[in-house]
Amino acid sequence: MRKHGARSASQLGKLLRVHYNTIVNEPLPERWIELIRALTERGQFTRDKDNDADGGAAPEGKEH
Repeated sequence: MRKHGARSASQLGKLLRVHYNTIVNEPLPERWIELIRALTERGQFTRDKDNDADGGAAPEGKEH
């Protein structure tokens, strides 16, 4: 019974990987791209190396 359960879990894992890899590799919706471009032009959407250095944590005193 354990071997059957392990095999089922393995198969499920493979199916989930295929499913989520498909989703992850889909292109962004055009509306999102337009929004990112608009925010970037306004200076409201930037990726600073300083922000990435702390792992994306919120500044002190601010919660996500």
